[in-house]
Formats: sequence, structure tokens, C-alpha cells
Amino acid sequence: MNTSHLFTGYAHKLTVAFGAASGLFMALIIAGAFTTPSVGAQTPITTEQEAAVTDSQNLKRGNSTVKGRAVYDDTGRPVRRARVTLVDPNERAKSRMGATDGRGEFRIERVAAGKYYAAVEAPGVLSLMSFYDFGDSTSEQIIFEQSKSYFEEVSVNGTSDVEVKIRARRGGVITGKVTYADGDPAINAQISVWRKSPGAQGAAGRLVQVLTVFGGGRARDALWTDDRGVYRVPGLAPGEYYVSAAEADSPEVEEGKQVIHREGQASLNVTYHPAAINSHSASPVRVEAARETGDINITVAERSTHKLAGKVVARRDGQPLKRAMVSLQSGDESAVAFPFFGDQVKGTDDQGRWSFGEVPDGTYTVTIEPPYEPPPPAPAGDAQAAARAPRKLFAAKQQEIVIAGADLADVTIEMSEGGRISGTVQVEGGKPLPPNVYVTTRSAGAGRMMMFRPQARVEAEGKWTLEGVPAGDAHLSAGVMPDDNKFYTKSITLNGRDVAGEPIKVSEGGTVSGVRVVISSEVATLAGRALAAQDGKPLRGGVVALVPADPGKWRSRDAFLYGNISAEGAFTVNGAPGEYLVVVWQSAEAAPAFDEEYIKARVADAPRVTLRTGERKSLDLTVPPGK
Repeated sequence: MNTSHLFTGYAHKLTVAFGAASGLFMALIIAGAFTTPSVGAQTPITTEQEAAVTDSQNLKRGNSTVKGRAVYDDTGRPVRRARVTLVDPNERAKSRMGATDGRGEFRIERVAAGKYYAAVEAPGVLSLMSFYDFGDSTSEQIIFEQSKSYFEEVSVNGTSDVEVKIRARRGGVITGKVTYADGDPAINAQISVWRKSPGAQGAAGRLVQVLTVFGGGRARDALWTDDRGVYRVPGLAPGEYYVSAAEADSPEVEEGKQVIHREGQASLNVTYHPAAINSHSASPVRVEAARETGDINITVAERSTHKLAGKVVARRDGQPLKRAMVSLQSGDESAVAFPFFGDQVKGTDDQGRWSFGEVPDGTYTVTIEPPYEPPPPAPAGDAQAAARAPRKLFAAKQQEIVIAGADLADVTIEMSEGGRISGTVQVEGGKPLPPNVYVTTRSAGAGRMMMFRPQARVEAEGKWTLEGVPAGDAHLSAGVMPDDNKFYTKSITLNGRDVAGEPIKVSEGGTVSGVRVVISSEVATLAGRALAAQDGKPLRGGVVALVPADPGKWRSRDAFLYGNISAEGAFTVNGAPGEYLVVVWQSAEAAPAFDEEYIKARVADAPRVTLRTGERKSLDLTVPPGK
């Protein structure tokens, strides 16, 4: 099966998937500090993507130049030809990047006023991404307070130049060997590292995959065992980790054709250190900065595996769908992998066929992403022809499959034609539209996180069209990339009816038009200090969260507002006006994402605050021990 087409349009979809998302992950992608894995054919950057990145980088500019030298903290030697990133945790749009030369010197121009964290992206040293936990909704806020002692803080006034020495601090290292039960080395086994996030009310937390490739390294260089079965994972932040190994996937052979090797794929036969078949039985590994923890060996568990195969067809006419992306992920909810990083990923052939080999017994989630179809080229002299040309787009789909003691070789997955939703975005008061406004939809009852949910970048004149929307209830939201809380969604209406927070009914292949979204720059602000109850001293680090007072809004990600607590205990939260309950999450814990029972327990005695349009309100919070 030729998989060279597998990631056609991948770069486009990745940009769309994270386009309006806030957080460090998107900021570092824009800054160039994180490189997506190189799998399959490379896809050229589209004009739309290039414009999105350029506009994002131009959102916040200043006249300061940050220059200096990057050195290794333990030796004082220069960090040569490495990427340097400046990230403002409060305004991600101002994130900037540069590179060191052969002497470790760097120069970053046109930096806006603000307080930045400066970090070097080099193999083996601590990166901001070392602390990132994508599995937790608040972690992108907490991350800066957890990691600030490892990175230089740079203050810029936007007019004067700043000189700084950046000290690259070496991260912790985990090393070990992966073998089979007979002692033979497991060659090319994929190594994954996991961090446990706290559970609700003392419950066991989940394991969340840690992104371990930094400094421009490629995944296979750092995450695969060598010919001795030996692995080495550098650049880890201090903490407790779990390590797993997945055998290299067997090559695929088609009759009469050459062997096809799928570089970068691992089987689903996963074993955790030391020899556990699931995360519940895994043993933790303690890691310290600049220290190597060795002999973290893994013996591959022996268990029976089976074949899973089928085809993808159009629901309406049964025609096979080629070039669809099919991923298979374990249904183990106790370990959450980064989408498509920890999955088996295949592409359908001309007959819509797909297959996975060596699948252990268990429950799995199959995610099917339809092939990306770029708009057709416009004929000469007719720039609007491409926009008018009809495209048959299908909606992404997820389906649960159970493997129990036998092959499952005839699974037919039907994909429905996606619907379309179109409309306009306006800024309240007729103000100019900011760059990089996105409209996105979330389908009700969605299972595991989908990487590429329908999302549309708003055109300069305010028009947008969402395509490939699954039939059923769709919830719309709008945002600005990167989201620095300078705008909020004031209203969403359809034919004069308020649908903000309400689902829009979409039929298969149907069209909903005339949606009007109004965003406003009249954000409400809550500012103050978080103080310890026992001594009145400022809390150092953590997050102030504004939880909607209406429990009916707790399922919406957009309804929660967050703000960092600085080293001086100060915080600022910007967002939509409304009535909220104020909760403090300290840096040692992470709130389970939208766990309603957990939220209900935490807000039982939380102070209530009402924020009006454009209002700036002050509030000091006294936080009892353990709260």
C-alpha cells in the first residue's frame, strides 16, 4: 500500500487545528521552536498558511533588540547554532525567535515591550516544551510558573536594546535497554515518556505523553532504540515519569510488489517499564535536572495479536474513499497520547482499503480524517471561480472497535458528506477586524479529541465558511490567533436568533448560511493578588480561574477564563463579561479538564464576582492552606 499521500494536506490541517488555539504550543509553533514530525511526503506551505503565520508574527512588534550570548550553564561554553525563543506568557502574539552563531551570539530585532522567558532549543537542554502538558487545559498557564527558575526573564520596554546572557540548563536523562523475554534486543522499538497528571479529588491521575524532541531533533533520533536495544531520552524536566516501549511495526508486503517500510510507525503492542502491559501496573522513574537515570529497562510483554482491516466508503453511494487518513488508538483512558504521535496511522488505497497488523486484544478508537481537497485553481481573470467551485467534503468520524481473541478483517466504515456553515464576523462598534480571526465548530458528543475539527479563517472582509461539518448539533465559537484575551465573542446569531451556547442543526451535506458573529474588544478584567491565609504573603505561581456561575456552561472550553499568578502574587484575567466563581489552582496541581464533579467540589465556597462590559475590577484572594 503506497502511503506517500498519507499526510497530503497535513500541514494545512495542523495549522487549522491549532489556528485559534491559545497557549504555548501554538506560540512555539509560530516562533519555530517546535518541529512537527517528518512522516510521509512533505507538503508545501499554502498561501493561506503563510499569511496566517506572517500575520501572527506581525501582530505585536516593537523597536527593541534583544541580543546576547547563550552558554551552557555547567561549562560556560557557547551554545552554537541553536534556536533562541522569547515567549511572553501573557501575550503569546509577541513571541519571537532567533538563532545563535558559531560563538553562541544571537540578535532578535523588533521586540515589543513585555516580560519574556528566554530559552535555547538545543539537544539535551531544558526547553519550555519540556514542561508542557497538552493533556491539561490549565497547564499552558501553569507551565511558566513551574519552569521560570530554569529560564532567564527578560524585560523589554519596546524602544531600548537589551543585552542578556542565556544559560542553557541541561535536563534530566533516562536511559535503558528494551529486550524480549529471551534476552534478545528489541531493535527500533519506539520509546514514549509519560507524566502523571493529578486526578480529581484524590483519584488516580492519567498518564499524559511528554513531548521529548527539542532543538530541531527528529523523532526517530531520540525516541527509538538502537541495534543493541538501547535508548536514551535527554532534556527532561525534573519530575516523575513512566516509560513505555512499542515494537517496530512489521513491514507491509503486497503481492507482486516491493516491501513497504512505514518509517516512524510503531505497533500497538506497548509495554511499560519494567514489564507491564498497561499503565496501571507501570513503575515510576524519578528524574532530576542534569542527572542521568539509568537501567530503566523494559522486557517486551508477550501476548497474542490480531489483524484489523476494512474499508472506508461514502455513506450515500457506497463508493470507496481513497487517501483518507485512518488512525488507531488504544482505548486505555489512563494514558493519553498526543494525537497521531502515539497512534498507528494508515492511508486508504484506491479501493478505500486499510489494515493494521499485530493488534492486541482490547478496545480501540478508529479516527478517520477525510482526504484534504485544496480548492481548484482559479481560471485566468476569474479570482472567485475557485471559491464557487463545489467540493464534496466528508466529515471526520470516530468509531469504537473491540478486538477479542480473533482477527477483525472486514470492517466497513461509512463516512457522511460534511455540511457547510457560513456567515460573517464583525467587531462591535464597526471597528476594524483584527488579523487571524477563526471560527470553529465542536460537534456535540464527540469522543476522543480530534486533531482536525472544522475550522475556518475569516477573510479580510469578514466572511467565513466551515466545511466538512458532521451532521447533527454543532457549537460555534470564534477566536483570535494567538488568543491574548483582547477580544471575546459577544454574540452569535442565526436569522436573528441567539445561538451562542446553543447548537446549530446541520444536515448531511446541507448548508447553513447567514450566521452572524460579533466580537468585542470591550473585555472585562479582574486583577488583584493571591495571598496565603496563614501569613498574608503572596502566593508564588499558580493560576486564577474564573468558572462560569452557570453550571450549564461548564462543558464549554470557551467559557472558562485563566490568568497566571506572578512571583509577586499578582494576577490579571481578561475575557467575556459575566458572573463567575473564582478558583485558585496552585502550580503543584492541574485541574482535570472540564470534570464537572471536580469543578462542583472546588467552587462550593468560591467567591463570586460579576464583571461588566469593559469593567476593570480589583480583588485580592486569600487562599487557605491546601486550597
